[in-house]
Amino acid sequence: MRISIYFRVVLSCVLLSLAYSQASAATPQEFYRHALEIKGIHAFAATCQSAHETGYWTSALWKQARNGAGIKADKKWMGAGKPHMKK
Repeated sequence: MRISIYFRVVLSCVLLSLAYSQASAATPQEFYRHALEIKGIHAFAATCQSAHETGYWTSALWKQARNGAGIKADKKWMGAGKPHMKK
C-alpha cells in the first residue's frame, strides 16, 4: 500500500512534534536541525508543513499541546476521553 506524500508529511510533523517538546517556540533552523535527527522523516517537508500549520511555532496548538501538524480533535475523539487541548 502506498502512503500519500501529504500523509507522510503530516505524520512527520506529528512524530517530530512528539520528539521536540522542550521548547515553546522554535526558529525554522532549530526545527529543521532537530528534524534531521529523526530517522524516517523528510526533514525539509516536515519543517515547511509545521511552520505553516503553527504560524512558525507560535500558535496555541504548538505552545500548549506541541501539535506541530495542526491536527484538531473532533467531538467523537473528545467524547471518548482521549487527550486533547481545550479551547
